[in-house]
Amino acid sequence: MQYPFLSRIKTFTKPVIRAFNRRYADHSRLIPVGESMGWAIDRDIAELTQVWNAMGLRCLPAHYFSLCERQSVFLGSQFSILDPQFMESSHRLAIAYFHGLPEQGHEELDGNFRDFVTHRERFTRIQVSHAHMRKVLLDHGFDEEQVHRIPIGINPAYFRRRSKASSETSRVAYGVPQDAFVVGSFQKDGVGWEEGNEPKLIKGPDLFLKVMEELRPRIPKLFVLLSGPARGYVRNGLLELGIPHQHHFLKQPEEISRLYECLDAYLVASRDEGGPKAILESMISEVPLVSSRVGQAVDLIEDGRNAFLVDVEDVDAMRDRLLQIHENGPEIEAMAVAGYQNALQHAYGAQKELWRNFMKGFVES
Repeated sequence: MQYPFLSRIKTFTKPVIRAFNRRYADHSRLIPVGESMGWAIDRDIAELTQVWNAMGLRCLPAHYFSLCERQSVFLGSQFSILDPQFMESSHRLAIAYFHGLPEQGHEELDGNFRDFVTHRERFTRIQVSHAHMRKVLLDHGFDEEQVHRIPIGINPAYFRRRSKASSETSRVAYGVPQDAFVVGSFQKDGVGWEEGNEPKLIKGPDLFLKVMEELRPRIPKLFVLLSGPARGYVRNGLLELGIPHQHHFLKQPEEISRLYECLDAYLVASRDEGGPKAILESMISEVPLVSSRVGQAVDLIEDGRNAFLVDVEDVDAMRDRLLQIHENGPEIEAMAVAGYQNALQHAYGAQKELWRNFMKGFVES
């Protein structure tokens, strides 16, 4: 994986900056590093950096990674373990390792996990987002002190509770019919960063399409709203099924709230996840949610109380829960309200104590 920011520093300034940075005591600065792709990991790193600064930690920009020695580096991508520039550096390392439970038949993730286990002593701290991943790491020789479960959080400032008026306004803005039953899917589920015509099956785009195919004859005004990069496989599939849809790529994080305001339901059809972020985003937007048993959904969802939780690859259950939402009985409104309250408990700002425990012994005061 390439990190473009490392090549943007002008070569002639590096010796000067390095000399200046020698004044930092060992491991006294925290350097958060994302992917530089402008998608979920980078947004999460930006949110966490604000939390860490508010805690009094002294954070440096990502490009300082190559301009300092013996500091504390938090890697937002679990695939960073494949990059020698990180592994062979003098820095103390922490990493977010969210998804890719071993032996699930996904060779890229299985290989990543094997490398992670091999290099487990290189990481002082590891953030996992759900209990299952924590147990798996402990079973593979990681230490209790290393592995901390901290869910992928949410920033409530980007969201507002959905209302009839806000839904109508947002549907006009995004070209969504007012009388449609709108199912949302805001993720990256194609291979690569281009059109994404090859499916990333771990994200379940094939399952999503099967569910939509099942719903089509039962909900005549079905409409799908997509966001995220590399959605070509799903878009082509919806065209073949004759299901109307729109695709919008977010220009600003604040836009996400308006997309959720367009929805009647959100579906997570993934086979494996660390999050996904859509769990808490749907909840805080009071959008009824159906999710497979993946990632932190298992920890955060109480089936039927704050969202619906179904078995992985259970297309029939996904279909039936969405039909239940379409019928819009009183239990659906109660479920949405409970989801909203649950989401507030997992705001980034509410996680400070978890992060204080994480940073002890990793960043020196």
